[in-house]
Amino acid sequence: MFAVAKKNSSRAVPGGYGELMDQNMQQAFLLIQALNQSMIQDMDQLVRFGEEYEEKKKFVQQTVKQLQRTQDTDDATIIMKIEEVDAGIEEIEDYHRNFFGCNNV
Repeated sequence: MFAVAKKNSSRAVPGGYGELMDQNMQQAFLLIQALNQSMIQDMDQLVRFGEEYEEKKKFVQQTVKQLQRTQDTDDATIIMKIEEVDAGIEEIEDYHRNFFGCNNV
């Protein structure tokens, strides 16, 4: 596609501007390629963020289920479990702050 446009632009522009047009087209093509690659990388990062979020969410859900099963145990164990859940929730909140902060850049 680029070769056809390049061929046509060289013939259509008189006075030596054909080479300049070719250079501009080449730069534009390279910029478009770079933008496409950047978008692909951003999408890959978004997928990774989503997977990490799902793992943390499952961890918190499992911990909550364990808490429900261990309500009859002593208070120290329950407090430890609550702190684990709280830490997991904080991680998820940090993830959201970091993720949405990255999108604002």
